[in-house]
Amino acid sequence: MGIPHLITHLQPYASSEPLQGRDMVIDGPGLAHHVYYICLGRRSSARHCLEAAPSYKELGEVTIEWLQVLREHGKKIYFDGYLPRAKYGVRIGRLANSTKRVENYWATYSHTIPYRMQSTVPEAGPLLTSRTVRSKLSQIPPAPFLVPAIIEELGKSEQYKHLAEVVPGEADGYCARYVSRYGGTILTSDSDLLVYDLGQDGFVSLFKDMNISVGQNSGILYSNIYHPSSIVGRLALPESHGLRTLAFEIFLDPHADFRRLLLQATNLKAVKAHSEQYTSWEKEYVDLSDGKDSDSTGGFLELTAVFRNLDPRISEYVLQFPCLARIAGQEEDAAKKETDGVHVFLPFLFDYPRQTSAWEISTSMRQLAYGLMNIIVPEDEKYSSVFEHRRQQGNSSGREWQIPQLAEIPEACTALVSFLDEFCSKFAKLPNNVFWTVVAVYQRVDWMNLKDKSIVGHDLPENVAGNACTWDVIHFLAQIQGSYYSFRMLKQILHVLVAYTKGENLPESVIQLFMRLKSLPSLHDVPDIHQASLIIHTIQSCEALGVIHKMLGIPEPTTLEPLKRKKKKNKEPKTKSSIPQNRSANRFEVLKIK
Repeated sequence: MGIPHLITHLQPYASSEPLQGRDMVIDGPGLAHHVYYICLGRRSSARHCLEAAPSYKELGEVTIEWLQVLREHGKKIYFDGYLPRAKYGVRIGRLANSTKRVENYWATYSHTIPYRMQSTVPEAGPLLTSRTVRSKLSQIPPAPFLVPAIIEELGKSEQYKHLAEVVPGEADGYCARYVSRYGGTILTSDSDLLVYDLGQDGFVSLFKDMNISVGQNSGILYSNIYHPSSIVGRLALPESHGLRTLAFEIFLDPHADFRRLLLQATNLKAVKAHSEQYTSWEKEYVDLSDGKDSDSTGGFLELTAVFRNLDPRISEYVLQFPCLARIAGQEEDAAKKETDGVHVFLPFLFDYPRQTSAWEISTSMRQLAYGLMNIIVPEDEKYSSVFEHRRQQGNSSGREWQIPQLAEIPEACTALVSFLDEFCSKFAKLPNNVFWTVVAVYQRVDWMNLKDKSIVGHDLPENVAGNACTWDVIHFLAQIQGSYYSFRMLKQILHVLVAYTKGENLPESVIQLFMRLKSLPSLHDVPDIHQASLIIHTIQSCEALGVIHKMLGIPEPTTLEPLKRKKKKNKEPKTKSSIPQNRSANRFEVLKIK
């Protein structure tokens, strides 16, 4: 987010310099979003954001291509692995904003969405050429798995996998700590990095300012470079507070005249007048110099290696348990157990806002994933429920889900292993990515059958026809994505358990489930809107629905007529689930919470 107008005020104090020869530390989430907008900018023929949406494969490829421009100068790429509880309100606000953006998009295209496949083809062009992204192309939130998909792609690269790291805190602080210790330039899109104490040899540059020179020095990578230490001297700010005092003045009054802000900052006016507020505000920018590196923790080298490669949302769940947060190297005060429960902010799925959240069909998988942590944490850190945050309006406390008791977990894992083995035997000839898509279809059919028997027979939406896409198709794809991600949570949390225990003293069914989930494909294989027609056709051609109906013991579909909608709006609950809390929201038989 950054400090409003801070860059505008400080831009005259930046200098355009070549980046060659500089050690660069990269703000990972900032890089991911920068790449996303590069990809959007390459689709000038797209009429709206659905046509412009880049695939995860493209996002990964463009990230690697972008990093190659830096050649050997990149030293670290840090990704958030835990956001402090102080950010809770900000995150709720972002979630509400994302919900509103999708609602507005639906209001614009409430029946069908114009869709031309040819509009989805990216145009070639240099990565560092500035392109304007039309507002219509960014109406909806970025791809839900944008950041983990790029982490995954970096992990597969021999050249960059040693640079990328998911840290037990915010990436900003780790970028700042690195350059304060070793010197270097932070590449970011966040002006907050200017507020940290980066030392005499710490610099900041913004992604948007990078460009390739032309003319006499053609081919040299340039950017605007901010040197906070020098700027503090030029502005005659107190060295004890650095740019923080100016940033705090701007934070309190973002529309004030710069001369007045500077005068007040020089005299520490706001710092003295609002000392308690300043102390609280400043905590976000305190350098992590007293924190320990995760790789300095003896006895858990394999576990800390797992932490560094976790999906950020999954990492955040795991690190809410103090015993694991300390092993990861999280600062002691941040590792204390919170008193208001465990909260999980799920990736924001682009689904149909007039239907129940696409996350619903795979809830049971996530309940099992959450419950697995109780196997390894001490008694005083165990939880019986988890609060999930997904699509929501207003200041919701999240949806509370009960998780299985310890005694139920081995049986649930055994049932899931048996289900996957049976499913594999019935669909042995399917490619791996299609197999997991069909698993999601099974969950969808089962959940629909439980929810409202009158809609049995509408297991698949009508395929993309002509030059239009329906909201039923969008919701179907979001359900597949949510199912895949729920299994991803299971897989990664199981990996944490295996690494923590070194595979010892775990129920055999837990180990077996971990082995089965190793076949889960990478994120760039998760189907998106551009593959919708192919996916629906593939499911129909392999006759998966007939097998699924027999497994569930329900009648096979007899019609594929368009589903007539009920007039009643199906709003997602904002507090505790109205479904009995001792069981899943669907009848997916592999998990029974008694």
